[in-house]
Amino acid sequence: MPARDLMPPDEQSRILQDHARNPRQKGLLPGARFIGVRDLEGVSHLDIQAAVDGDRFGEVRWDGDGTKVFVASASILCSWLKGRTFADHDKLMELWEKMLAETEVVDHAAFLGEVRALEYVIRLRKDRVREIELPWRALARLLSGIKGLRPYHASKPAAA
Repeated sequence: MPARDLMPPDEQSRILQDHARNPRQKGLLPGARFIGVRDLEGVSHLDIQAAVDGDRFGEVRWDGDGTKVFVASASILCSWLKGRTFADHDKLMELWEKMLAETEVVDHAAFLGEVRALEYVIRLRKDRVREIELPWRALARLLSGIKGLRPYHASKPAAA
């Protein structure tokens, strides 16, 4: 099997560190609907909200605490979705599941943008995958009532 064309590791690291230190879309809007999620070990906590206008996301906001990897994932996801369409969301979820399965997504690099930085964690830090998935699962739960959005299926736990 040929090597996957990953984003260069130094670029992945820079993006992840930047989002962990300077999270985007953090802080809930007053009076907006949100869903709260706590991971299985109680280590990370997340409140997430999404404003929707027609078939487009407005603000997608989050607040919470957890590891740097968790914070970077929430920041990257919510930043990416702001202003995107439901069709973009569906395509993102499809590609995210491929990334989790370590299937090639290089043809969609421009579409994914900074989301590709999370491939580093998926490939090389399998013990941290649940941390990066938490924001994705929380958003899916929040959006589950919105007609037409593709459901997110969490990956199987990584083998120890």
